[in-house]
Amino acid sequence: MELPTSTSTVANPIDTVHSAATLQVGVQPQPFLSKNTKDTLVGFILGGVAACGAVTFTNPWEVVKTRLQLQGELVRAGNLAETARPYRNSFQALVLVFRHEGIRGIQRGLGSAYVYQICLNGTRLGLYEPIRNGINDLFSNDHSNNNIPVRIASGGISGICGAAIGSPFYLVKTRMQSYSPSFSQIGHQHHYTSIYNALSSVFRAEGVRGLYRGIDAAMARAGVGSAVQLPTYDMTKQVLRTRFGMGDNFSTHFASSLICGFFVCCAMNPFDVISTRMYNQKMDPVTGQGVLYKNPLDCVAKMLHTEGVAGLYKGFSAHYLRIGPHTVLMFIFLEQLKRAYHSQYCFVQTKHATAKPPPYFALTRNRTSQRLFFSHSTTMTADQPFSEQESYYQWLHLRFDWRGQCEGMSPLVRKTVEDFFEPAIFFGEGTQTARTQFLLGTSQFDGRRYVLLSELVALQLRSLLTNLLNRKITLTEPKTYSHTYHDLQPIVFESKKVYFKTMEKLKNINKAIKTKERLENLQSQWHRAAQLVSEKKYIFLSVDIEAWERDHSRLLEIGWTLYDSQREQLQDQHYLISDYRHLTNGSFVADRKQNFMFGTSVWSTLQEALHELNKDLAWAVDRDGGVVLVGHDLKSDIVYLEKVGVMCGESNENVVGRFDTAEIYAAKNKEPNNRASLGKALDGLEMENWCLHNAGNDAHYTMELFLKLCDLLLAAGS
Repeated sequence: MELPTSTSTVANPIDTVHSAATLQVGVQPQPFLSKNTKDTLVGFILGGVAACGAVTFTNPWEVVKTRLQLQGELVRAGNLAETARPYRNSFQALVLVFRHEGIRGIQRGLGSAYVYQICLNGTRLGLYEPIRNGINDLFSNDHSNNNIPVRIASGGISGICGAAIGSPFYLVKTRMQSYSPSFSQIGHQHHYTSIYNALSSVFRAEGVRGLYRGIDAAMARAGVGSAVQLPTYDMTKQVLRTRFGMGDNFSTHFASSLICGFFVCCAMNPFDVISTRMYNQKMDPVTGQGVLYKNPLDCVAKMLHTEGVAGLYKGFSAHYLRIGPHTVLMFIFLEQLKRAYHSQYCFVQTKHATAKPPPYFALTRNRTSQRLFFSHSTTMTADQPFSEQESYYQWLHLRFDWRGQCEGMSPLVRKTVEDFFEPAIFFGEGTQTARTQFLLGTSQFDGRRYVLLSELVALQLRSLLTNLLNRKITLTEPKTYSHTYHDLQPIVFESKKVYFKTMEKLKNINKAIKTKERLENLQSQWHRAAQLVSEKKYIFLSVDIEAWERDHSRLLEIGWTLYDSQREQLQDQHYLISDYRHLTNGSFVADRKQNFMFGTSVWSTLQEALHELNKDLAWAVDRDGGVVLVGHDLKSDIVYLEKVGVMCGESNENVVGRFDTAEIYAAKNKEPNNRASLGKALDGLEMENWCLHNAGNDAHYTMELFLKLCDLLLAAGS
């Protein structure tokens, strides 16, 4: 049912965001579940389902880990008989269990593992966000606060809650997995036919207390594991995305899970061994206490006394082979389930919905124009003229800005924002944002074409996204650009394919504009260089340096050429740096430092060579009031010379001009994006050259190339 519309004009579009619901839908019925309760419930369900999917594949390693941890219980290393040690390592143990017990043996306890995973991971993944927000509220922090202590505390508390709820099923799982009809010497053997049989047997023999025996060790185990796992995964994924440029995709989730799994295994293995032994030990029917251990601390003390520290890390390899893939699969399943959930229930309007939308969905879809707008506001349609004085936002800038503001928030918030802007969802048929009104406009600032949003539509999107996240965050618009746009053209992207096709066209158009601008800039430099040569007023200095190919901070030679435009004379200098006389090139760059073609090379220290270069610069400035620098790929040479004290950068007002022959040659060929090497440029103009990669020769040939290019332009002009 379409909501009624109004033709009234709203003076302040920002107020529209808050008043639209009242004008359109009136009083809305309260939802059955609050947003926070719904998020917690969804997190519980998705976390539990993801964990069940993962444990299906990793349960065999859990069986192996359990048996390795029980093998040689409270026996000193070296005193264990061969018959009491059937399992040598993780892989041999897996093969042995399969050989003697079949597929049923390596999947023992899978049913109880499912229930336990739903209780543990459903609880901790579902409660992680609410607990984190609660801690931030307790200390008056914003919900976007994601510092490490808050993450660790949230993960630990949620894990402890999950372990407490699932403790009876972990007890059953441990006892069922330790049972072996072929190797009864491994731990105490409990033979149960099903989960119900196990729970009822424990309850009849030990009561409710028996079902929760070992809960203290399990809570410590889950608390430590969760305190490490959830924050480590979150932070690892954030580092991979921000520092290594990885996207929010399968490879990032996989790498984050592997790294996270290792740290979890290191922290949790001692607690895991303790939990396994506390759960599996035989009970004394008279005292109701464990036969071997009174409590977790007693277990640790006895293990350290008889088995040493190594006993706490029994089954480590099997543990990582279990927890590594389990973490990978669980978070991958969880990410995919979240993606599916948000794409299905957060953005898509169901066809048969009978209830009116909540107030923040005051954005309606008009059946005629099918564009995103406030139904009681004046609508900007394709048939209406667009004002070039109105404020517009570049779509890509706005999207990146809003995504960036959520970068430090929880994975769920970031995922929601990522999915909101996912083209397949944003432009998908039937979604809230389908057929949003965009514009194509040309910027008067740089002449490029951009995809734009009007200020009104940008405000609508902000309102939709802010309410969708329902977090204490501020999604402010990016700064409005002061320049205006012209040649405005309305456009609606019917699908993701149309959007990408349009963006590719704009990319090619803007690339051509950029290429044209660069060519014009390079040709302007060429004309400026030819003008300075024709004036015959200044000294032109080309400089080149050659560094050691294995360490560019070590300068082997420096050469420069002075061209006196008044006398039309060249003067060349070549200095070999004695500090690095023992270093030579040849592996990657030809070693030509002994092949100076235009004079005599001089051995000197680096400081002496730089002193001579500064003297020539000072002489040129004193005579003519300035000097012109020339080079081939000049910027890198200037950067180095500035570091060692030769003032030839932008800060030196005595430098009249700086010209790069690679750029001037590109301007001559009208190929601004193609920078030729010095050798190729000389060959292209049929100029002789010998022994390049000698600093003195390169400086001389660079000057000759520069003068040749200027002569060509001057000849064409005359």
